[in-house]
Amino acid sequence: RDAELAAATPGQLVVMLFDKCLLTVRRAEAAFAAGDVAARVDHVCRAADMVTELRASLDRSLAAEAGGAIAAQLDALYAFILGELWEANRRQE
Repeated sequence: RDAELAAATPGQLVVMLFDKCLLTVRRAEAAFAAGDVAARVDHVCRAADMVTELRASLDRSLAAEAGGAIAAQLDALYAFILGELWEANRRQE
C-alpha cells in the first residue's frame, strides 16, 4: 500500500482518499444500524478528517490554472459535506 501511495499522482491520491471516505461513511451507517454508538462516532470523525484533508489540499489561488473557480466550488462542497456529517452525527441519523 505504501508503494501504491508513493507512486500515485496527486489526482489519484484525491480519488483514493475520496473512496476511503465513502467506505468510512458506509461503515458509520452500518455502526448506526447496529446501534454501536462508539463505532459510529469514530467513523464519522474519520470521514470528517478525510474531508478536511481534501479541503486543505485545494489550491485556492485565483489563477485559473491553479484551481480558481473549481477550487472554490469544491471548498463549498466539502464544507457542506462536513456540516452534513456533523449534523447527522449530532442527530444520530
